[in-house]
Amino acid sequence: MNDKIQNRQKLIPISETIIFCGLQNALLEFRINAGDQILKEHFKFATKNTTYINKTTQNDLIDCCGNVISDKIIQKVHLSKFYSILADETTEVSISEQFSFGVRYFDSNTCSVREHFLGFTKVEHVTGEYLADTILQILKEKNLDLALLRGQGYDGAANMSGAFKGVQSRIASLQPLAFYTHCANHRLNLVLSKESTVLSICNTVGIITNIYSFLRESALKTQLLNEKITELFPHQKAVKAKKLCETRWVERHDGILHFLEILPAIIVTLDELSLSNYTGSNAQSLSAAICKCEFLISLKILIKFLAITLPLSIQLQTTIKENSKTEFKNIFEETTIIAGKMDVDKRIPRVTKTQCHRANAQPQSTDLSEFYHVNYFLPYLDYLMSELNSHDKILNAAQMYEADLPHSIKALRGELNLWKQFWKNKPEKSDSSMEAFKYASMFPNIKCL
Repeated sequence: MNDKIQNRQKLIPISETIIFCGLQNALLEFRINAGDQILKEHFKFATKNTTYINKTTQNDLIDCCGNVISDKIIQKVHLSKFYSILADETTEVSISEQFSFGVRYFDSNTCSVREHFLGFTKVEHVTGEYLADTILQILKEKNLDLALLRGQGYDGAANMSGAFKGVQSRIASLQPLAFYTHCANHRLNLVLSKESTVLSICNTVGIITNIYSFLRESALKTQLLNEKITELFPHQKAVKAKKLCETRWVERHDGILHFLEILPAIIVTLDELSLSNYTGSNAQSLSAAICKCEFLISLKILIKFLAITLPLSIQLQTTIKENSKTEFKNIFEETTIIAGKMDVDKRIPRVTKTQCHRANAQPQSTDLSEFYHVNYFLPYLDYLMSELNSHDKILNAAQMYEADLPHSIKALRGELNLWKQFWKNKPEKSDSSMEAFKYASMFPNIKCL
C-alpha cells in the first residue's frame, strides 16, 4: 500500500511537468533544479523501467490529462444543455488527415459563449459520409446527446457544407434543429479573394497571377527581377514577387500591393526578357497587358477594397458607397501619376453597342474618370456588397426552436412586449446579448433563446 502511495506521489510532479511543458515548453530538469526532492530522489534510485519518463508513459499521462480536461468541458456543456459543434479537416506534416473537433455552448455562470477544442481524430477518408459518421462517433464517445445539438460550424468545402451529401446535410437529416453556419472569417476570405464577376477585375487578377507565375518559373527570371528591384528600390526589404494566395484575402492584398510597389521593376524585367528568343513573346504580351489604363485603374480599385478589414460591410455601405465619387477621384488621381511615370496613354477602351463580355455602360459625360467610375469602380463595389449580403441568413429562432421553449410562442409574444418596455424604461442599456442575459430571469422564453 505504501509503495502504491509513493508511486502516485512520484507521478504527480511528472504529470504536472508534462502539463507545464505543454504550456511553456519547459523540461523536467527545471523542476529538479528548482528543488523538487520527490522527483530528485525518484530519478536517483528508480530502475530503468520505472522512471515513468519514457515516451510511452508520457503519452499515456498526456492522454489522461486530456481525458480529465475533456470530461470537465463536457460537464459544463451538460449544464448548458444545448450546444453547437465546430469541425474541420486538415493534412498534417506527416501527410495524414486529421479531423479537429470543438464544442460551443453558453456559460450561464459567466454569461458568455464558450468555445473549447476537444481533440484531433485521424480519418482515413474525407467524404461527407465518412466525416459525418466520425462526428456521430465522437458525440457518442463524449456522451453528447444529438437531440440537444443546435448548431454546426464548418468551412465552405463541398464535403462539409454540401446541401445533399455534405456533413451538414447528413447531420441535419438526423437533427433538423442543428442549423449550419458557414465560418464567418472564411466566408469573408472567400468573398474578397474570389475574382468576382466584373471582367476587368478578373482580368487584372489573372494578369498579375500570370506575371508572377512567369517570373517565378525559372531561377534566372527570379534573379533578374530581384536585381531590378534592388537597383530601382534599394531600400525595399522584400526583393521577391509574392505569390497571390487563393483564399486568404489579407495575404492576397499584400501580394497585389507589393505588385504595385515593384511595378517599374517588373516592367523593366519583362522588357529585357522580351528580347530573348525563348521568352520574348510571353514577356512582351504580359508587358503590354499591364501598360494599359484599364489595368492600372482596376489594380488601384482592387487595392482600395482589399485594404478594408473586418468592418467591411459597414464600410462598403456607408463610407465608400456614399462617397464613391470622392473615393474614386483619389484612385484616379493616383492612377494618373502612375500612368504618367509609365508613359501609358489614358483613354477609354473601344466599346460597341452590342458588347456583352465587358463593361459598356455609357456615363452621362465623356469624362475619362466618369467612364471608369461607372464601368469599373461601381460594378465591383456592387459585387462585394451583394456577395456579403447573400451569405447573411436570418434565423427565426422562435419558430425553429419552439420545442425548446419552456412556454408557447404566444407567451413569447407577451414576453417580447414586456422585454421591450423593460429596456425602454431602463436608463442604462446593455452593450451585448450576454449582458442582457443577466436581466432575463423573469422572461423564461427569452432567456432560453
